[in-house]
Amino acid sequence: MLRSILVAAGLVSVVLAACVAATALGFGRAPLSDRILVAATRQLGDYERDNATIYAHGKVLHAYCAQTRRATTLVVDRRLHVRERGRHLLGRTSLAALADFELGGCPGALRRRLLHDLARHADIVATAMVDGYELRLPRAHPALTVYFTRRDLPYELRLEGRAMRGTSRVRFGVRA
Repeated sequence: MLRSILVAAGLVSVVLAACVAATALGFGRAPLSDRILVAATRQLGDYERDNATIYAHGKVLHAYCAQTRRATTLVVDRRLHVRERGRHLLGRTSLAALADFELGGCPGALRRRLLHDLARHADIVATAMVDGYELRLPRAHPALTVYFTRRDLPYELRLEGRAMRGTSRVRFGVRA
């Protein structure tokens, strides 16, 4: 009789410990989207420049992005296209120029945008794929989709908005 009570108490304690451990593991792990964003922003901080092939406005554009501590410059087809200082675009900025800047994938600007969306707790949808991850920000204006390799660097960007849409293939170059 005493033995069966001890065995039952032991089983109950093992089940309770397993439930507590499972609950603790579930609470302690960040969602996939947050883990991808944090890893990607860490990686983006290591780069100063990139090259992108932009498919937008019915054209194929070749873009080069360079950044310093104070400004980010996007050159499209060998012409100065857009310059950003702080979080403000300088000069005449049309929707096409804004779309090109977003699709240019400038490391610092993309990093700031992703961190801003992460801090705002924006709706972020992450999907694991065979060769990497897809991260969608469906409620951002314009909606942004970023494709990451398993090394956590973005390699493709997609914008979808009313007046802006396009895709780009990004290659990161010079490390900071």
